[in-house]
Amino acid sequence: MSKIIEVKETIRDKYSLFNIKRFKFGNLSIERPTRVIDSKNIRYKHIFSLFEDRPIIFEKSIFVNLKRFCKVVNALGSKKVADHFGVPSFEKDYPRYISVTLTFNPIRDFKSQKTAKDYLEGYLFYYKHYSTSVLLVPNIKIYRYIKQGNRVSKEVVATADEFINLIDIMYDILDYRDNKPIFVPLSLRFSMNDISKLAKHYIKKEYYNVWIDFEGGAVTEDRIARIHKFMRVFDELGLFDKLVVIATNVRREIISNIKKDYTPASDALASLIGANIIGVNREPLRPVEGQLVIERSKLREHKARIFDHTRYYYFKAIIADWLDQEIRLKVLNDVKTNVAFNIRLVDEEFCRQADSLLEKGSVKDHIYNKQMLQEYKQGSLIKALLNIERGTSKITEWF
Repeated sequence: MSKIIEVKETIRDKYSLFNIKRFKFGNLSIERPTRVIDSKNIRYKHIFSLFEDRPIIFEKSIFVNLKRFCKVVNALGSKKVADHFGVPSFEKDYPRYISVTLTFNPIRDFKSQKTAKDYLEGYLFYYKHYSTSVLLVPNIKIYRYIKQGNRVSKEVVATADEFINLIDIMYDILDYRDNKPIFVPLSLRFSMNDISKLAKHYIKKEYYNVWIDFEGGAVTEDRIARIHKFMRVFDELGLFDKLVVIATNVRREIISNIKKDYTPASDALASLIGANIIGVNREPLRPVEGQLVIERSKLREHKARIFDHTRYYYFKAIIADWLDQEIRLKVLNDVKTNVAFNIRLVDEEFCRQADSLLEKGSVKDHIYNKQMLQEYKQGSLIKALLNIERGTSKITEWF
């Protein structure tokens, strides 16, 4: 099937979902779990100062509501379309893709299924022009929160069957006269039964490229369990090695407390749940229930954290005394430098994890004694990520 990425070699960890898959991503050879650069938070100078010796892939992440969606489709000129999908000119020579999360259900929100398909075609034909290396079928948020006065209610956007129907419609649109690999979405908001249904449908359709949309969530025990459930369906049929997985919109930290000097890392764990490409960070979208007034300098200190690979915590830049003072000041005073610097640090850690697998057959010894994984909820994360007791090589043997 032309839309499948051919995996030349798979090396699996015997304790976790961590794996090395070797394949082509556009013209780039992927040899290990690889961190993507955030298209919206990068400066041209960072390419040469931070990433010249690294694999370079750009991602632009977009959350799209119905109003924004219609504006793009109904645009008369090219500027609105370019503003929506476009990237800085210096990124155009590198592999790049766009991840889209729809916060509405086109089939429900348009008057007819034909109108919905027409609008989806209009949007996705524009999208194909800007996502140059691979195509990601948009994810649909399966529920959203509606604020009415002081009350916040939960509203279903798409059932599992509606979600699957939309994925097939959009896949067919993206497949039209295009030879780029196509990735289908995994929403972690589904129930376990619906995740199993989704996995079985993807196998039936031979959709083996999957992108996991964390939607601003962190790598936590419940999400790890859902991903295990999804992966097991493929593994039972001997299809795990065919899967190529992108995980994106992952929250940088599991929890972020302005009063704490360090907070537990989330994005550095994404490789341990089976991701081969790890995309951009995103903060969760929540209903506004009041605003916390924070002094601007304190907020800057809070946001400007630096990943420490020895402990898997993000430390405030002002106390990261293992780094040069000049670097700390750059990270503290410039948001884009902070983002780019942490992308580099996390990618270096993925490299260490891969080296551990190649040298020792597992990442277990490399990550087991990380301070954060030992401390967070009394080690509950490490138990979710690693099958310590048995050390088996197949997910099917975990259960």
